[in-house]
Order: sequence, then structure tokens, then C-alpha cells
Amino acid sequence: MRTLKVNTLSVFLAIKYASAAMKTQSSGGSIIATASVAGIRAGAGGTDYSASKAAVINLVQTSAWQLYGTNVRGIFVLRDLRLKGSECALSRVD
Repeated sequence: MRTLKVNTLSVFLAIKYASAAMKTQSSGGSIIATASVAGIRAGAGGTDYSASKAAVINLVQTSAWQLYGTNVRGIFVLRDLRLKGSECALSRVD
């Protein structure tokens, strides 16, 4: 339960306060959250971890939708174990 709370609440609060600050700037900004393939595939992690990463993906997507037109972008990074080394798949939502 702690994993679910920490992973989800931290991203929620980061988006809430960072987007408020970024909206006051004409240049906007980007909010980057670390997600995981476990958030989109069954069996890629434990139940609490997978649920928390699915929540991170949804938080970024929903926030990007709500922030549309403010020049604040939401980006989540998915680490895919099929990729070599530190390669990651980026998903930009804006």
C-alpha cells in the first residue's frame, strides 16, 4: 500500500504545484513523470507497483488534457526492459 501511495501521490502533487507555477510563465514548461511498462502490461510487476504506475500514466494524460492550451506539457517515461541499456520510450502528451 505504501508503494501505491508514494508513487501516485508524489506525481499528483508534483503536477498540481508545478503546473500552477508553469502556467504563470509565458514559456510554459514540461512535467516529466517516471512510469513503467508495468503500468500497461500485466505481469510486469507486483500489484501495488503496477497499479501505481498505471495511475502515473493516467495522471499525466489527464493533466495534459486539462492543461491543453496553457503551454504546459505532460511527458511520461516508460522503461522497457526489451530495450538495451538505459534506452527508454518517451510518450509526450500535449
